[in-house]
Amino acid sequence: MLRTFILSTAVFAVGLSQSIPSVSICPLDSQTVFLLQHNASTGAQLRTLPAENMGACTDLCATSLDCHGVSYSNANCALLAEGKGSPSVGNNVLTKSCVKSDRVCSSPFHFDVFEQKILVGFAREVVPADNIQICMAACLNSFDTFGFECESVMYYPVDQECILNTEDRLDRPDLFVDEVEDTVIYMDNNCAGSQCYAPYITQYIAVEGKQLKNELDRIINVDLDSCQSLCTQRLSLTVGFKVNASILPIEPKANDFNCKSFMYNNVSRTCILSDERSKPLGRADLIATEGFTYYEKKCFASPNTCRNVPSFVRVPQMILVGFAAFVMENVPSVTMCLDQCTNPPPETGENFECKSVMYYYNEQECILNAETRMTKPDLFIPEGEEFQAVRTINAALPEGEGDLHVLKEEGKTVKDCMNK
Repeated sequence: MLRTFILSTAVFAVGLSQSIPSVSICPLDSQTVFLLQHNASTGAQLRTLPAENMGACTDLCATSLDCHGVSYSNANCALLAEGKGSPSVGNNVLTKSCVKSDRVCSSPFHFDVFEQKILVGFAREVVPADNIQICMAACLNSFDTFGFECESVMYYPVDQECILNTEDRLDRPDLFVDEVEDTVIYMDNNCAGSQCYAPYITQYIAVEGKQLKNELDRIINVDLDSCQSLCTQRLSLTVGFKVNASILPIEPKANDFNCKSFMYNNVSRTCILSDERSKPLGRADLIATEGFTYYEKKCFASPNTCRNVPSFVRVPQMILVGFAAFVMENVPSVTMCLDQCTNPPPETGENFECKSVMYYYNEQECILNAETRMTKPDLFIPEGEEFQAVRTINAALPEGEGDLHVLKEEGKTVKDCMNK
């Protein structure tokens, strides 16, 4: 009985891995994508080349005619042949595949793969898919096809069914569960989240004195406004271009780089663009780095957005005691909580001004405060492990040449607007 179970499990694992075929060359009408597989079968090592980051490593594989995947470590890029053996648990490999989509982003990998996992409760569309490549393309093309951004996707190879989700496992880890009955492949769409589609507006959340660990994707020397503009506009870089008042040593290519955050040092004017976010909503760790500030991109629905960069400052593991003016439960994301602060619900009253916010990830609880850590520093204290972040709104709206956002629409005439 045990032997039968082991054999059936092995056949199941190999069968599932065969549902994610790797390729060496993509047809002319397709784009190359890379899948981060956590239990992959590794092919023979073709050669090892130096690469400054994982993106450079996958670029080497993308242009190689015999490469099926890569393994990257310590600035060394191992180009791999097709993996034909049994999957190895914990063996992380980036495998090459192809999709028909114009929405493929510039990123080291495009999908993060988890076998026999599902995300419960966020299915938006179900589409037929003969293979996993069609399913990935459906997710990448979801905004053009269905009018929403697919953040994750579940592919059922037996049923040839593809389910597009509006959230991913990082947004709702509590609803990311094992699937024991059906054969399924879950994938996070790593291209999602870098672009805010109308009517959503790009805003940034900052953490002072921090930067992402090992996420140094694009490093340039510009001013803060230019750094923010490059990330907001998702620009990739080539030589000799002017952004705002800065002359860049490289020229941006529009809507190319999958920028989800950036880090900036005012003293050295160092701008680091990254296609990753900090935990818990991303995969990267924040580390203390003197002089740097970490800026994370968010898409706000509220019309009362701010042209500050950042619009909120995050102070992890701290709370403001005694000034909770309004508490909301079942708020599924920190972005929605911040939206409530910029546009408080009517129940808070006409005169209420949200000056800071506290969000409990585990409880999905959003607390709007009437004061800030600046106005009440003696009541700004550490909190326990279950609390994730305090974010304090910046009230000032400085003039500058950065991207402008709608603050609020008031009145029908110039006089009405000036009076407001």
